[in-house]
Amino acid sequence: MEPILFSLAEGLNLCTSGSATSCEECLLIHPKCAWCSKEDFSSTKSITSRCDFLQNLIANGCAGAIENPSSSISVVRNVPLSSKGSGQSHLDVTQITPQKVALNLRPGLLGLVLVFFEDVLKGSKKSVIWILMCAGSSLLTVPNLCVRAGDRTSFRVQVRQVEDYPVDLYYLMDLSLSMNDDLDNIRNLGTKLAEEMRKLTSNFRLGFGSFVDKNISPFSYTAPRYQNNPCIGYKLFPSCVPSFGFRHLLSLTDKVDRFNEEVQKQKVSRNRDAPEGGFDAILQAAVCKEKIGWRKEASHLLVFTTDDVPHIALDGKLGGLVQPHDGQCHLNEANEYSASSQLDYPSLALLGEKLAENNIHLIFAVTKSHYMLYKNFTTLIPGTTVEILHKDSKNIIELIVKAYNSIRSKVELTVWDSPEDIGLTFTATCQDGLSYPGLRKCGDLKIGDTVSFEVAVEARSCPAEATSHSFTIKPAGFRDTLEVAVTYSCLCGCTGRAAPASGKCSGNGTYACGLCDCRPGYLGARCQCEEGASGELHHALCREAEGKPLCSGRGECSCNQCLCYESEFGHIYGPFCECDDFSCARYKGVLCSGRSLPSLVPCASWQRENRPKMGKVAGMECAGNVPCFWRSLCSLSFPYGNEEGEI
Repeated sequence: MEPILFSLAEGLNLCTSGSATSCEECLLIHPKCAWCSKEDFSSTKSITSRCDFLQNLIANGCAGAIENPSSSISVVRNVPLSSKGSGQSHLDVTQITPQKVALNLRPGLLGLVLVFFEDVLKGSKKSVIWILMCAGSSLLTVPNLCVRAGDRTSFRVQVRQVEDYPVDLYYLMDLSLSMNDDLDNIRNLGTKLAEEMRKLTSNFRLGFGSFVDKNISPFSYTAPRYQNNPCIGYKLFPSCVPSFGFRHLLSLTDKVDRFNEEVQKQKVSRNRDAPEGGFDAILQAAVCKEKIGWRKEASHLLVFTTDDVPHIALDGKLGGLVQPHDGQCHLNEANEYSASSQLDYPSLALLGEKLAENNIHLIFAVTKSHYMLYKNFTTLIPGTTVEILHKDSKNIIELIVKAYNSIRSKVELTVWDSPEDIGLTFTATCQDGLSYPGLRKCGDLKIGDTVSFEVAVEARSCPAEATSHSFTIKPAGFRDTLEVAVTYSCLCGCTGRAAPASGKCSGNGTYACGLCDCRPGYLGARCQCEEGASGELHHALCREAEGKPLCSGRGECSCNQCLCYESEFGHIYGPFCECDDFSCARYKGVLCSGRSLPSLVPCASWQRENRPKMGKVAGMECAGNVPCFWRSLCSLSFPYGNEEGEI
């Protein structure tokens, strides 16, 4: 079957082709469609579509009675961006503007409506396909045939990485046996790290925690002889502390000497398998914010150091742990992870969710042999970076400073709780001044730089009446957010002025938006006909034959006569709207080879060289006038003309 596509440029009217029967249905078809609520807009012989383009309605005499709402936006809160972070209360530091906007959206339908007209030609079929609307999204793959759905509105968001912003850094260290030399090298890390970080911010705090793995088999040595010293019998390192899941050792503090003191107290442990339980520790460090001491007004850095791979969700089944991680804080009074032997390891998705919720930038500091694995993790956990850690951790300060500068050099917007019926499109304008459609992040920034994003919003459908939604736009790792409140323009103003038992509807229906909505038992354009025996008779007079649709499905039955729809394809007419001048087959794009058939013609006039051509038309005798030609009459009774011009 060979399709022939007709683009919108060739005159297809989406509004009139949508067969809208109410103002609300009309507005959903497309943002350019409007509704005429004028009482006497329709004639008695045809139904002039009340749903049409605005300019068409005005040209047809409906000025002053048109329903055509559009999407709108209002900025509710717009505090200017701050220039510096420290020296102000956290309530005064602003890194995103505006902070709240309210949108009123006019939705639109998404779907592909295809109308097929099949004509018989020498045993083969050819279809004419009219594209009425795009499908699935606001872009269709066929060029020039795209129609956007909802009425789109947009607003601009600005983001700035302010100077001298407070920093909280929590150092999470793997204390398995292989990290013993690393432990020796970080015993004075706090002092050196604070010196370097204070070159970047005057407000720096440091915390410390450690992990090994779940103290159950097969992850750790659990035999009685290993309970107090899992290294017993191990010649290279005969003494170590029992295995543990996660220990929080030092809450965030600006007293860096305490960090050094805690590190010097630590001893390594020994687990049984190669992977470590670091993901348990990351999640607890993220969600136990009161015990860790994360400040709302600070940038949160979680440095994760290890020399091996992590256990992930479902690995816990090896030890009989079938309960998924619940994402909650489980630190006991001793600040140890108390659910280590009850819950499975967390998944990457859960880690990403909790890190984002608490505005934490995770820095993987891992040895070179495992760099690619953790690099892949960063693509699955937003706001995460990875750096190569030397085997003895001597480069840890350089690594942290480099990772911090990398984090501060980029801005990426994330969207939280976006409703399913809302479509968002981002365009980034970065430091080079160029626009990047489809992108919502900028890189290569310096501290203090400002970037902007154009956010276009459209609604794809109308939710339940009086429903409102909201969602949040948030730069990854920032505490600052933009709240977007959404209401929907789904009801026409004329609907609110509906008049029950209106005289315009013969007292038998509600008049609204130029139409009558008849009470049960009444029908007709003005509810002037009563159902029952007489009502069935009225309907019967609008059917070409028993079992056929009212008015051939191409008009409305007003008591005892059909009012035919107008069509962009051509003229629909006939007592049952059964006739038209566009359904015949085409030859080289020309209807009936350019030899159109009048609505009422004697058969004898259809001849060539004064010779009768046929004795029957569509199964009817040719005596007298032939009724208006039927759908596909040209293809069934008058085949395509050939190149010599035969009919």
